[in-house]
Amino acid sequence: GSQNIRDAAPALKALKAAYAAKDVPVFLLNSNTADNRETIAAEMKTLGLDLPVLIDDTQLIGESLGVSRVGEAFVIDPKTWKIVYHGPIDDRFAGKTAKPNAKVKKAYVSDAISSLVSGEAVKVSTAKIDAPKLSPSRTYSASRSRPRFSRSATYSISGVMMPRRA
Repeated sequence: GSQNIRDAAPALKALKAAYAAKDVPVFLLNSNTADNRETIAAEMKTLGLDLPVLIDDTQLIGESLGVSRVGEAFVIDPKTWKIVYHGPIDDRFAGKTAKPNAKVKKAYVSDAISSLVSGEAVKVSTAKIDAPKLSPSRTYSASRSRPRFSRSATYSISGVMMPRRA
């Protein structure tokens, strides 16, 4: 797995814990074609992460969301299925190298979730992320496929968080 994801593991655990009572699921997306269910499960166990992982072995979900860097976070409004935030989890993960032990100055994902849960507009919809770029090689094209999302299911990408709403 990526060092960026290893560095972000405690932040992902904290987000899951902070929003569990508010029914906000945290999911991960793995679009690495070299990984499989067993290697992903082993990595999650090593990291101590108890989060669902959507395996995107065709890279269609990642491409349709515009994922281009390791560790990008997305917050999706479940009422509209629109991405309301896209970028690093917080400012510690915005640079080329993560700084997981630094103090959080800008909690992008947490702020976006809090806004959605309280019915307010998300103030910061995107933040720059300079984490390593993902491999551009894709076997399939999202333009040839139509990924479908069910309103009864929730999907989150690389730390994508979605408050559930009726």
